[in-house]
Amino acid sequence: MYAPLRFFRALYIQSREEEDSIEKNERRIAELIAAIEAKEYDKEEQWADLPSPPLETIYSFLNRKDQINMSQVCRKWFEEFSSPSVWETFMFDLLDTCPEIKFARKYSSMFRHVVIVYTEFHHTTSWRNLKDFLHILTSTSQLLSVKLLNLRKYFPLLDTPIRDDIFRAITSLLESQRHLRRVEFHGCSFRYQEVVELLKGITENSRESLTHLVLRERVVRQDSVVDQCLLTLVNQRFPRLKTLEIDYSLIFEHIFAAIGALKSCQMRALSKMILHCHGCAKGNFRGLTSKNWRILKHLCPDLQVELHFMSSNQSLQELEFFIVPDMPIILLRCEFIWESIMEIDALLNHLLKCNINHHLVSLYLEWARPILDLASTFIPFLLACTKLECFHLFTMYPANGVDLLVKSWLENKPKSLEKVFIYFAKVEDEDDYANFNALAAECESLLQAAGLKAVIKIC
Repeated sequence: MYAPLRFFRALYIQSREEEDSIEKNERRIAELIAAIEAKEYDKEEQWADLPSPPLETIYSFLNRKDQINMSQVCRKWFEEFSSPSVWETFMFDLLDTCPEIKFARKYSSMFRHVVIVYTEFHHTTSWRNLKDFLHILTSTSQLLSVKLLNLRKYFPLLDTPIRDDIFRAITSLLESQRHLRRVEFHGCSFRYQEVVELLKGITENSRESLTHLVLRERVVRQDSVVDQCLLTLVNQRFPRLKTLEIDYSLIFEHIFAAIGALKSCQMRALSKMILHCHGCAKGNFRGLTSKNWRILKHLCPDLQVELHFMSSNQSLQELEFFIVPDMPIILLRCEFIWESIMEIDALLNHLLKCNINHHLVSLYLEWARPILDLASTFIPFLLACTKLECFHLFTMYPANGVDLLVKSWLENKPKSLEKVFIYFAKVEDEDDYANFNALAAECESLLQAAGLKAVIKIC
């Protein structure tokens, strides 16, 4: 991806992810400050009498360093620092392990949600602390969730025997837990057999409690039999699983054929499948067919799908391979971050052909080419999406018809539509920028006046 598009896309993603959380946090902080001021804590010693609920709220907004500083204000705040609510969620960062180990030894019995993350490429000597941390959790904690994040950048720094020791410690931790509800592996680059062992470890004592499993792993495939075993293992060992988040490359037809053409599916409680698809060569794999999805929907009546699709060759053929009729997609994120050889009309027509519009609640579309007529392109499709609540579009300038698109919403506002976010990049001419920026601001105001949460802007 060329640099300008990468920059604009980063701004777009950051704005859509942070907007709601920032607004919510600011509102809660303002309410808390107002409540404190209303009680007229005008003397220093009165701050020590602040009750536990607001103290817990303040602690929840702070990182660990600021929590430590806050705990040193007075005895009452120090005592609150040791309350279970402060330690319910614990993040172990492999670049800053010394204080974490100290806290783990003292407070690990209060941990309920643990995240282990590696955030940088820099070498660290923290493997002993990581191993100690895992052993502490194994002996003293009963967790509800475990999340391993980005260890693929960390494991290559370790010698093979040390890496194997760390892996065994992770497996032992999972085996020791009796009430796990959520387990997530994000980018850890485990080998295939290691993933199998981890899943077996989870089922040792948490088979009946686990409801949410994330396997965001680029597992190295060996052959079709091996691949069948992985998904068969998930199917057979987690009967109460409600949410499965996984790379689409691990959910292919031949996998489910290995468990009796889906008819032996044990995951009857499954209600959400989150699929991440980065496009791939078909090879010996075939994507799930319409028939497969109909069977799945019959076995799991409440099943809904979130599909995050990043095209690799930007072709209609690739799209047709992954998105087929009868997929109950409620959230679709399509990222065409290179200049696609497919026209935008072909994408929308294929979605209509597959009846995706009957289920779709949220649509996120990133299109790295200008859409010359937004109105004629999107109005027919959006009118067909009777359940659509949220529409996100990121595209390139020039783009005509944004005013007509907004006018259609104002004249025939879809009952379900609540949020509209449209971002334009690469408006380089100063006059074009000024004129288009004014038009975007006017359209945004009109939608907001109609009761929609709307952002239309140049980024």
